[in-house]
Amino acid sequence: MTASLSFTTESLGNRVKSRLERLPQVNIFDWQDAHRIVCGDITVGSADEVVDALVSSGLRIEAFNFDLLGSDGKWDRPDPTLIAAELLGDQFVFLDKGNTFDPPLPEPCLGMVAPTHPIHIAKKPIGHACCAKWDIIFSEPICRFLRDHSSGTLGPVMSKGHVVENWHRFFVNERLSVLAGPGVKVGNCAACHVSGRWNAGVWLGRAPKGLAFCQEELGISHGNLEHPYILSVKVAAELARRFHSGFGLQPIVNVDSLIGQKMVQLLERINGMPILTQS
Repeated sequence: MTASLSFTTESLGNRVKSRLERLPQVNIFDWQDAHRIVCGDITVGSADEVVDALVSSGLRIEAFNFDLLGSDGKWDRPDPTLIAAELLGDQFVFLDKGNTFDPPLPEPCLGMVAPTHPIHIAKKPIGHACCAKWDIIFSEPICRFLRDHSSGTLGPVMSKGHVVENWHRFFVNERLSVLAGPGVKVGNCAACHVSGRWNAGVWLGRAPKGLAFCQEELGISHGNLEHPYILSVKVAAELARRFHSGFGLQPIVNVDSLIGQKMVQLLERINGMPILTQS
């Protein structure tokens, strides 16, 4: 398993494009009125040379992202480089704009729904974990599973003035430091321009002793107010075996691995570059 790195930039000039095309494991694609540059395996490829070329060119970089390669989602046989997983929603549901947001954000991002209030959604979700803007709501069966691995409190989900049965918000009592700060990108939301830390495409971290299910201590997203749900590799594998679908699992890679250290090195350079958008 390894990772690739891609950049979206304004249209490349002939000199820069020619320089990049000569590098091994680098591909360039037309991307609307811009170009997308994809660097293959960052541990053996030419990612550093691509960064050098972009820095010296002064080109405007619109976005960048890492992608995990060779992670096929088979949690019954997880790669030894993985130390945990982020639990994600599998579907999306619209939020009612009448929610109590704390803090509110400029549209279209709206904000985080205050934990002391119900979350109001447009319609009943499907699956087991569903994204409601920046919150995730969970089905009753998955809440029971999660409660077997950590204590927490449930919050109500409402739609059109009525409680949505068998769906809940889940507030985990335990927060642990799993994600590695050097493994995030910094910048502004592409939609509302609020600053924060963002997923660089691949999470990096270290597994603390006793990790089963928690929320992450490190704040991310708008104003660094979001705290992701984190599962140990063992619990993630058990979840995948029991429920099969209706949720998402994003692998978290050991920051001390070869992939992790190369990502940290590249991020130190990229986070110092002017990036138009980050999320």
